[in-house]
Amino acid sequence: MRLDEFERDVNLLPEPLRERAKALRVHLHHPECERCARITEETETALLAARYDQLTAVDQLIARAEKLAHGHQHPTVQEHRSGEPPTAHFRRRDAVPHWSEGCADLVAATDASWKSRTHGIGYVISDGRFGLHGWPTTWVDPTGPARVLVDELRAVEFLLSGITDRETPLTVLVDSVPALTYLDRWRAGDLCLPDDYSLRPGMQGAKATLMRLAELVADLPNVSFEHVESHTGHPLNEAADALARMARRRVRERFDVRTRAADLVDAFLRDWHTHHCPAPRPCQRQASQPSAGSASIPPESATSSARPGSPPPRARPNHMIGYPALQRRYPSRFNVCPAHTQDSGHTDAKLRNRMK
Repeated sequence: MRLDEFERDVNLLPEPLRERAKALRVHLHHPECERCARITEETETALLAARYDQLTAVDQLIARAEKLAHGHQHPTVQEHRSGEPPTAHFRRRDAVPHWSEGCADLVAATDASWKSRTHGIGYVISDGRFGLHGWPTTWVDPTGPARVLVDELRAVEFLLSGITDRETPLTVLVDSVPALTYLDRWRAGDLCLPDDYSLRPGMQGAKATLMRLAELVADLPNVSFEHVESHTGHPLNEAADALARMARRRVRERFDVRTRAADLVDAFLRDWHTHHCPAPRPCQRQASQPSAGSASIPPESATSSARPGSPPPRARPNHMIGYPALQRRYPSRFNVCPAHTQDSGHTDAKLRNRMK
């Protein structure tokens, strides 16, 4: 519950109940505490009942919240330093530099994670850039009830706000269909927002995040948005999901997020550029390169000892068939695996429909 909402609703109560509710305000900004979360829930329900003049229910709910709050205190800063770390906002942008050389057309993925009143968002780009941001829920949070949807859109804004070269085409993969709906409507000029999302300016007078995102979507015509199925093994989507969960955990835990995030992104990008990239990279540096005097490794086709009359090697299945916008933009880079079209007529027809 935001502070302005609490002050507005608490004035609906008569004097005795109002003072009792104000005494509980100290417990409403500790989302990391399980008991305070229960106190917040009881208080919010009591204020909701006050809107309908259910004063008997308000008295019972406040009494339950007071019972939970009796004798409950929070550790001081010194106790935090010796025990669990206090919650804090965490925001970081970084890159794995060796994937930026000779990179093909850029593809990015974004994702969000929300659990235990803690937010986490993340993104990754095929050229090695990535970012992650985590923060706890507070009573001034403008999110509203659609927390996951708003966080999915915040992840897209986090990605687009870090782009410096606005002329380079970029395809953004999003696993939330409702978020894609809002992005398409904003691009078409229809400025709509999720229910109960607050447009109140931030602490330093900044615009609301979704308002900034709507402006970015309208000002970046070279950015396109595509849907990707979540948790299906797509490397970029899995990397963004892992970064979002890492950012959420980093709010309450201490660990070396810089090294862990860079290693995670490097592993997923190696899988992406090896098996899923629309076009082969002209220059792909690996983690371990041969020294200047060592012999180079010939390609697999040069070292293979195929017998005369043996069938040619099977083509690698193209994992980007499910992205029609990329296929239409780069038709020469999408070669359907012959083995997929020789199984049955049903498979062949299915592939033709997906290629339309």
